[in-house]
Amino acid sequence: MTDEYFRLFQSHIVSNPIVIENLDREHYPYKMDRAAFTRLEDLVVAYYQPDMGLEICDMLQSPCFMIADRFRDLFSLLEPQLQFKGVQLYPLDFDAEQGIQSPVPLYWIPYIEPTECLHDTAQIYDTGIVEELVVKQESVRGKHILKVAGLVEEIWLVSLAAAESILRRRPLAAGLERVKVRE
Repeated sequence: MTDEYFRLFQSHIVSNPIVIENLDREHYPYKMDRAAFTRLEDLVVAYYQPDMGLEICDMLQSPCFMIADRFRDLFSLLEPQLQFKGVQLYPLDFDAEQGIQSPVPLYWIPYIEPTECLHDTAQIYDTGIVEELVVKQESVRGKHILKVAGLVEEIWLVSLAAAESILRRRPLAAGLERVKVRE
């Protein structure tokens, strides 16, 4: 029997997701490699535009992959070698004298070494974008959270156990899509 894995991403079902302002994309690249992650400060302050109906998502993919604070402990439990850098968000209209009127969400940027796990049958466009993701069972077995190496896209995978743990927490805007696993 093969293991089951799911792609984890920010779902597009939300109509008004939180957007981080004033975060330099040069320092927070979409493709977070070891060098870029090491240069990040442990915790920075960034801002967002408070708005009626704003949805504070549990997974963000812009400017890079981030998880909400409530998922950090779960990710650490599932993959103890994960490292994290934080981004504390404040509303753009924040006034220290008036106090905080809007939520101040905390996000974590996880880093884990990319895993060479693409199966020969994976269908990748010439541009490096995935048409059909297929991973090698022996490369992913025993891992609960991993990042796929060798792609233009930043793709995070979670095991069935991790996916179930995430879903039990009723995440907002976290998408899961099954990927094929082959020997």
